[in-house]
Amino acid sequence: MENKQRVTLFKLFATSFVISLFTIGSGIVSLPLYKRKLVEEYRWLDELEMSEVMTIAQCSPGAVVVNMAVCLGFRLKGIVGVLAMVLGTLLPPLVLMVLVQDVYRQFSQDPLIIALFRGMNAAVSAVLIGVVVSMIKEIEENKILTYLLVILAFGLVYYIKLSPVWIMLGGIVLALSVSLRRSS
Repeated sequence: MENKQRVTLFKLFATSFVISLFTIGSGIVSLPLYKRKLVEEYRWLDELEMSEVMTIAQCSPGAVVVNMAVCLGFRLKGIVGVLAMVLGTLLPPLVLMVLVQDVYRQFSQDPLIIALFRGMNAAVSAVLIGVVVSMIKEIEENKILTYLLVILAFGLVYYIKLSPVWIMLGGIVLALSVSLRRSS
């Protein structure tokens, strides 16, 4: 990778801190921000490495953003990298929760605040769709099948109310089946 910037603990901490501070929604929303910073700007990882980290973070139990911090921190700087990125990831929401809890209690029924949160929900949904589409773009073969599986999974979760756990287990079984079939 050309123009690769030096990995420092401060940059790991600062990157995860800033992304965590300005990301509203689930941890999945932070994934494209990490990709832009670590792959495109700092050039610490290539596209394939980032896709692998994103996959591991999403499939591991726990909060996706913390899993992402653990995977990235370890890959880039070992255990101390994990500590720097996890601290940077958890510090902003912890401080924000402490500061905002009383204010939220006072204004939670205000129509303007309710509208603000509805707007943020729409924005988060758009980002999530963008993440799914960008991950599908990384797939080399069977793009139509992949889109159909995504639509099927969405329909099963949203309309049938099937637990996402079953979707993930089904995806694992399907991936293992295809992998075993190709290897034989």
